[in-house]
Amino acid sequence: MALDAPLAALERHCGLARGHGRFFLNAGAFIGLMVISNALEEELYTNLPGFDYFKAVACLELATFAAAALLAERRSGLKTPRKAPLAFYAVLGASMALSQTLGKLANKYVNFTVST
Repeated sequence: MALDAPLAALERHCGLARGHGRFFLNAGAFIGLMVISNALEEELYTNLPGFDYFKAVACLELATFAAAALLAERRSGLKTPRKAPLAFYAVLGASMALSQTLGKLANKYVNFTVST
């Protein structure tokens, strides 16, 4: 492979066991790319006029959870009886929506990179 010689040199230079250089290279690349991604996202979201990041993410998360639950129920084909009355599911959904909303509101006061 093209990276074998540089990885071996990294392992020798850092005193790593053979084969561990690839892990540290991948981990470092992942962390570096996450930092770049978060910085670009924050720049994008702060420059879009009228865009409310917190409302958009909360709505997207709730829609994704609902779609995933509906898809799972339809794909399984099994009609299992409910384990709780339907009203309890409504209360659970409302409490999840409230917790998501409160979490997004709390993130308004935390640096974007810290909150992801």
